Amino acid sequence: MTPDVESLNPLLTSALVVGAVVVLAAVILAAARLGRFELRVAWRYLRSGRKGFLRVITWISVAGIALGVASLIVVLSVMEGFEVNLRAKILANNPHITVIHYLRYPIADWRNLLEEVRGVDGVEHAAPAIYMEGMLVNKSNTIGAVFRGVDPELEAGITGLPGMISEGEFSFEPMGLGAEPRGPGLSSGAPPAGLEAPAHGVVVGKEIAYQLGASVGSEVVLVMPTGEWDPLTPIPPKMEKLQITGIVSTGMYEYDAQLAYISLELAQDFMNIVDKITAVEITCPDMFDAPEVADDINVALGADYYARDWTTTHSRLFAAMELEKFAMFLALVLIIIVAAFNVVSNLIMLAVEKTRDIGVMKSFGVDRRQVRGVFLSVGLALGSLGTLIGGVLGAVLAWLLERYRFIELPADIYNMDHLPAVVSAPDVLAVIGASMAITLGATLYPAWRASRLDPLEAIRYE
Repeated sequence: MTPDVESLNPLLTSALVVGAVVVLAAVILAAARLGRFELRVAWRYLRSGRKGFLRVITWISVAGIALGVASLIVVLSVMEGFEVNLRAKILANNPHITVIHYLRYPIADWRNLLEEVRGVDGVEHAAPAIYMEGMLVNKSNTIGAVFRGVDPELEAGITGLPGMISEGEFSFEPMGLGAEPRGPGLSSGAPPAGLEAPAHGVVVGKEIAYQLGASVGSEVVLVMPTGEWDPLTPIPPKMEKLQITGIVSTGMYEYDAQLAYISLELAQDFMNIVDKITAVEITCPDMFDAPEVADDINVALGADYYARDWTTTHSRLFAAMELEKFAMFLALVLIIIVAAFNVVSNLIMLAVEKTRDIGVMKSFGVDRRQVRGVFLSVGLALGSLGTLIGGVLGAVLAWLLERYRFIELPADIYNMDHLPAVVSAPDVLAVIGASMAITLGATLYPAWRASRLDPLEAIRYE
């Protein structure tokens, strides 16, 4: 089953951006103990007509912050989209949790084990499985593959493979002699009349079928060296004629080129493990609960069995993606830092422009803390406005990127046919927090310098 993947819609993201900026601004104002005087003077400075170049610098400051925030949200959304899509495809082909014997022995009493696993809280479905390696051979080619022996009726609750069949169907029952292939749009590939029909069917990935030059109804031979070892005699391979009953297209090249699916009984016969299995596959209602459920299963089953969840088996892949995402975050934060220098220059020029005003205010008893508060409020207003514009713009661009899919990708390389974008609330909050923190840091020095201005020097020549 493919996990549902939903991105935040633009309206919800915009509301999140506005709410986060307002809350952070309120916290900063409260922490700085800014009163009505500082806010009113700051509003007057922002509202009063700054002419010519100074007005341009102000809007460049806001635009720089907005561009940095929008770029961060879009890039992080694209990287989140890659991770979410890859995770969805991996979990559509694999169980959330796999239970194996601690020493990797075949499991004899697997029916009782299955019932015991199903009794653990958080387990939604559980099914037996057998993993083995072998080869598929026909007149065209020989392909090595990993075979999964599964119960087709239970597999729908474990993976989404039955819904990914592109030709034929997910069944291990071969077609009869002269029968037409099953599945939409199929009209050829049945075994020639006069030949004994195979007793078992096999479902293969589309890349395996392509390399074999086979289609639904074609015959292949499963070969596996399972004979008894003798130092004087080569190991005789075990062979079985199979018929391709289905071709699965998972969207993952590695899976389509390596995995084949056979019945549980055939796998037991080839592995010489009569009525035994090698693994129990499990799914949970929420895939992110799998680590906790796996721990509970390990406690319930004791030391003889070991349950591994998908975050453990694919930990290196997702850790690498998270590290790459963090590196991109740090790299793109530099855009906001550069924009913060515009805020610094803007406030310095504002202090120079308002030197007389500062001198008059201080001569009437306004203290340094209040002067600092005025310039902190101006810088905070510029940063908040830029963050708001950039947050909304980035959310809309990311939504358009995923909604209309106007950037296409080669599916055989990236395992997806378009550039994905998934807007997540943690990423949006992280970007907003970083933007507000950088802007606040950029305002500290100009505000401090303005508060240190000597009122006598400020109004000497006025």
